[in-house]
Amino acid sequence: MSKYIIKRLLLFIPSALGILLVVFVLVRLVPGDVVAAMAGDASVSEADRQIIQRQLGLDRPLVVQFVVWFGNVLQGDFGQSIWEKRPVVDMLKERIPRSLELTAIAVTLGVVWGITLGVISAIRRRTLVDYVVRVISIAGISLPSFVTGILLLYLMLKLFHWSPPVFYETIWANPGSNLVHQMLPAMVLGFAAAAPIARLTRSSLLEVIGEDYMRTARAKGLSERVVIMRHALKNALLPVITLSGGLVAGLLGGVVIVEAIFVIPGMGTGLIDAVTQRDYPALQAYVIVMSLIYLTVNLLVDLSYGLIDPRIRYG
Repeated sequence: MSKYIIKRLLLFIPSALGILLVVFVLVRLVPGDVVAAMAGDASVSEADRQIIQRQLGLDRPLVVQFVVWFGNVLQGDFGQSIWEKRPVVDMLKERIPRSLELTAIAVTLGVVWGITLGVISAIRRRTLVDYVVRVISIAGISLPSFVTGILLLYLMLKLFHWSPPVFYETIWANPGSNLVHQMLPAMVLGFAAAAPIARLTRSSLLEVIGEDYMRTARAKGLSERVVIMRHALKNALLPVITLSGGLVAGLLGGVVIVEAIFVIPGMGTGLIDAVTQRDYPALQAYVIVMSLIYLTVNLLVDLSYGLIDPRIRYG
């Protein structure tokens, strides 16, 4: 187990370095001119343009820019925001907890809903309940998060005359207001995550239920509930956990749009602002943080296999 952990950690390093390089290059391929965006006028003079580029270090070769930027990142310095005129690290400290809170609530809702619906669908196979769950799952997979979010927001406005609070309050300042603000977007993301989890849970559980050891468990006189929960579900969860880890990428992508819809000042809205404002340092930081979160979750999912299924041994 320890050797496997070391190998996975060693693989984590080149993956992270590759992300840094790709993000640095792709950000500079974003259409638009950062100098014109800062000056607020696309026809800024060439002399002013050169001064701004020199101040930002954009007049240097890309290789030099990358080496300088990479050295700063290793020290935890993502540079100064071009638009907000303050350290990007301070912006990350404000926005990361908000997005992580939203993602955590969404993942929790998605896993609970997905596994519950999948188990119910498998137990009630080929009944009305099964068909309803499968239709819901297909809808969750088919509808993008931004469509679900807009529909839910429209229904809340139309039926209950409710709209997202204008001012965002942290969970430490006002827990009630914070949860009200976070719950609807978390439900949107959780619904998108629950749909594939429910389908996979159903198929995995149906496959496990037909195994010989399940018939043996029933022959011992165990109740159907004990057979399903203690034996079948435990063995059916491994592919579900793999899928749940991969869904984090989808949730992080959905956060970008959902946060904008429900006015949550997290990494998603920060990323959109950074793109529109050509704020290179902030844009790089948001993409890197999201990518590292995704890599970390995948690492934790891989390491969790042995804890869930003791039969798994790492070579």
